[in-house]
Amino acid sequence: MPTNKSLHHTLSTIAVAARKLPVQLAMEPVDIPRRFAQAEGQIQGQLVQMHSQRWQNDFVDHLTLALLYNASDELLSVTLSVIPKAQIPLPILGLDYVGFRGILSLVALDLCPVDRDFWHHHAAHHQQALQKSARTHLIQRKIPDFTHGSFSPNAVFAAARSEQFDLAQSLAESLLSTYPQLYREALGEVPTDGTASIQNWKQAMRQNKKEHSALSQIFGEAFTQDYLYNFLFTL
Repeated sequence: MPTNKSLHHTLSTIAVAARKLPVQLAMEPVDIPRRFAQAEGQIQGQLVQMHSQRWQNDFVDHLTLALLYNASDELLSVTLSVIPKAQIPLPILGLDYVGFRGILSLVALDLCPVDRDFWHHHAAHHQQALQKSARTHLIQRKIPDFTHGSFSPNAVFAAARSEQFDLAQSLAESLLSTYPQLYREALGEVPTDGTASIQNWKQAMRQNKKEHSALSQIFGEAFTQDYLYNFLFTL
């Protein structure tokens, strides 16, 4: 199941930028169960592997990076989430890029509010700029119902053809380069209680039927439930 070179390059570049984030946030790697760290599945009869890693520190509950590779060691998807500790007003970062049949079938980016005041004063303009650029230059996708009330009002859900890969890549790099500054600003704020916002986001992600279905087709239903409910989005 080969990917085209420009798609693989785009996803690889985003993955490199994502791997830098835990270093920039001074995070430590976390040991995770082997069944989550490396999982094997199939897409259209072809072997694929998903590698997951996690980091944390005193202010971030966890940063999780999942990379899906085909048998040729080419990237098929990059998924990143950063969930702060409940007392830190830092937004939840969500990034999901999926390459399929030579296009980016999903370009999803969001800074999800944990503390509404902090989000409006520090994060809103960044997210709005991402949304404006995506609406202007990428193929728009319908905002999924599960995001209502838990994601930001400017969440990006799009797709990209090959001539749009550079722009899609630049949006991911912009979000990732913005986050360390938001992190530093959040640490200077009065502690908040973002428990409800974080739990609502996790509940919403558990309702993502398309992700659940896609993972089930690749890895089976038992692994998918275990991975989503006992690893990614534990309540």
